Amino acid sequence: MADIAVIGLGRLGLPLASILADAGYDVVGVERSEDRIEAIAKGNIGFEPNVRPYFTVISDASMVQAPVVFVCVNTPAGPDGDLVIDDVKEAIEQVYAPDRTVVVASTLPVGGFAKIEKPGLIYNPLFIALGNAVDNMTKADLLLIGCRERRGVDQLVQIWERTIAPHKTEIRIMSPEEAEVMKLALNVYLTMKVSLSTMLLQVCETEGMDVEKILGALLCDYRVDHNYLGAGIGFAGPCFGKDVATFHHFLTSHGHRSLAKFTNGIRSVNEHVDVTLKKAVEEMAIKDLPVSILGLAYKPRVPYVEESKGVKLAA
Repeated sequence: MADIAVIGLGRLGLPLASILADAGYDVVGVERSEDRIEAIAKGNIGFEPNVRPYFTVISDASMVQAPVVFVCVNTPAGPDGDLVIDDVKEAIEQVYAPDRTVVVASTLPVGGFAKIEKPGLIYNPLFIALGNAVDNMTKADLLLIGCRERRGVDQLVQIWERTIAPHKTEIRIMSPEEAEVMKLALNVYLTMKVSLSTMLLQVCETEGMDVEKILGALLCDYRVDHNYLGAGIGFAGPCFGKDVATFHHFLTSHGHRSLAKFTNGIRSVNEHVDVTLKKAVEEMAIKDLPVSILGLAYKPRVPYVEESKGVKLAA
């Protein structure tokens, strides 16, 4: 019997299963896509560095016998902007048992945990950047745990203590709802910083100013750090926009419409860049000038094109 099972071997589950196996655990991965299973068996594990599939892979979650299970299935955005958690619910129904520690690592919308709740269920969302998932997990700054009761929590912490490299990792335990808000709030915060620098770039280009001088001076203040604060064309990819939209949906659907102006502002700045870029290309086309788009991935060193600025512009 395996020590740990990981349900869903995608962008989150595959590196998680890899680092758990590297830490010495007997891991079984569950993936229902036969194409994905075949690719993993052939060593086609994607672009994530340091991922080693040294674990067993099966396709049926109901066959899992491990005492600890991580659920890492996708939670896509629905038409209203909220996250769809049907696959998470299905996975929990397949693997839950009162004597088993079941951990949801997939990102949940605010209120999502309550819809899938079982006694002892734990919410442990992971904070990763695609292309750097292994390092993000093994050198985590934060271990966030949302739970109703302590059952299984000590066991989960022990697993992470064995898996995380010698590193100062803060452990924060709170209610599932608080953890849901915190997980989304982090990406809202990061996109806020991106939007600030994006807005400054737009203003400086219009007003004939040097945005790099402004940002450089801004970073001289000890209260400002450089991460995610650089002049560019906004945020993109499969996570940032989705999480901001999900948090915006939470605010509007819970009577916080005035506060939702904050998330709406972040989205508006990002969308304004798309309009500005499109207008610039159209002006060049009128002048019969060639236009080249260098790179279609949403960021360097990854092959993903979800919400890519380059793809939107090319379309």
